[in-house]
Amino acid sequence: MGTKIRYVNLDKVSPELFVGLWEYDFIIQPKELTLFRFCSDRILVEFWEGSWFDKKDKKWKDRNTNLSDYFLSTELSDIELVRPYSRLDYGEEYGDPISYYVQSPNITNFMMFHQEDPASKVGKAFEDSIREILQDIGIETKNKSNDIFLKSGGTFKKFCGTLRRPSVSGYTYKDVSLTYKLELDVVSQIRNISSQVKVKKFDVEDISEMICGIWEDYPEIDKNKFESEIINRVCDILNFEIKDDSLTISEKKMLFERGNRRLTEDEWYLYGNNEKFDIYKY
Repeated sequence: MGTKIRYVNLDKVSPELFVGLWEYDFIIQPKELTLFRFCSDRILVEFWEGSWFDKKDKKWKDRNTNLSDYFLSTELSDIELVRPYSRLDYGEEYGDPISYYVQSPNITNFMMFHQEDPASKVGKAFEDSIREILQDIGIETKNKSNDIFLKSGGTFKKFCGTLRRPSVSGYTYKDVSLTYKLELDVVSQIRNISSQVKVKKFDVEDISEMICGIWEDYPEIDKNKFESEIINRVCDILNFEIKDDSLTISEKKMLFERGNRRLTEDEWYLYGNNEKFDIYKY
């Protein structure tokens, strides 16, 4: 008998719930091992600029980058833009200030709160499970850093990304995102916006040379079956016993309200001003 893990399959969620989920542990303190599985119910472009930990001052700090060029752009007026909140486990000197991702019903996100030691065990369990399932049906894969690539059109392209960060009460946060279909027209629109803001971009003319969706070359893969097998293998590796569950009424209310504020308060989505939001400290 393994350690029980709460498994919540939310399927397609609204923009409010989608944005709120990314800061679950900043709103609701995790009290048990938990695995969420969800995707956006529509196309969304999310901009990420995580708080960074100043090791000298021992404080989490925000960059407050002005994203008005994107959120107020007439060229992007037909696309829903969101600015979720998170924290990163490194200082300001590392990485690009802003990253963007195009989410849709064809991208699945897994989010786990765990207490494994070392924390890297969870990432390896996901990586090994995903790669083994694909390799079992003849699809070549490789990993680089926290990403997984598959053979597409004769080259390896990224289709899966992951992130790990500290959480509260001794928990570690891990997320894994799987792309089945790219929204290349939306990606192109974002890449073509002229702005002084440094946004992370692949240094290529055609983004499809670097990233892909699984269905681009392997349309026969059944999304639900593939993801269920991933979850079962990961839990077997980590000796977790799955306990099917759903969000409580209270959880859903708190997440929706936080997500709605992130979507509607312009001091946040334009400028990244987090002063009006209560965040769990750790």
